[in-house]
Amino acid sequence: MHFLTTTANPTSTWVTSQPLPKDVRAFGKYPNTNDWKRGDLLLVSAESQSPTQKTIAAFQHTGGYDDFDAQWHHVAMYAGGEHICEAGVNGVVYRPLYEYVGKHKLRLRRDPLLTDEQRVDVVISAIARLGQGYAFSRIVELAKSALSGFWNNQYPPTPDVESRCICSTLCADAHALVSGRLLARNPPKGLVTPAAISASDKMEDVFLYWRVITRA
Repeated sequence: MHFLTTTANPTSTWVTSQPLPKDVRAFGKYPNTNDWKRGDLLLVSAESQSPTQKTIAAFQHTGGYDDFDAQWHHVAMYAGGEHICEAGVNGVVYRPLYEYVGKHKLRLRRDPLLTDEQRVDVVISAIARLGQGYAFSRIVELAKSALSGFWNNQYPPTPDVESRCICSTLCADAHALVSGRLLARNPPKGLVTPAAISASDKMEDVFLYWRVITRA
């Protein structure tokens, strides 16, 4: 498996004069997104997890995923230009990926079967849902499914695109609508989880490096 680490590629720098968050400048490194493609999925695990993040990880573990896959409590879609599209408590947003630099373990996954045109369409499908609310009720469904075991649940035959969503269903539904393929096996009631994306054999890991931030 390949992850972003705190070890920078010594031959890689990021020369920028743009403003950056104080924490990112203090960290001194930034992901080498030159190798990222639109539609790639970014799995996130905070180094110091909040109670909510710990609960998500715990439910994923209870539902049947191992510690490695269960640790990822959030997933976002890379939209290009150092930006991501994601669903959080404030709904679906498009923003820079700065928040996850320095204090999170990151893993990038890619569907190798998507064409470049499809990658753009997947991003458009996700961004089309900007402003939609967060599906808090689906988190409750996820908890119930976890307690009964994810292996006892079945995914509906077509993506269940609703007016609200959670982070992983935003990504999985956009992918399924464009490609006609499901990213995960047997996710409960359409609730594709970050752990399911981590465990998916439909995706491959992308080797990543850090770039040292320097002044222009």
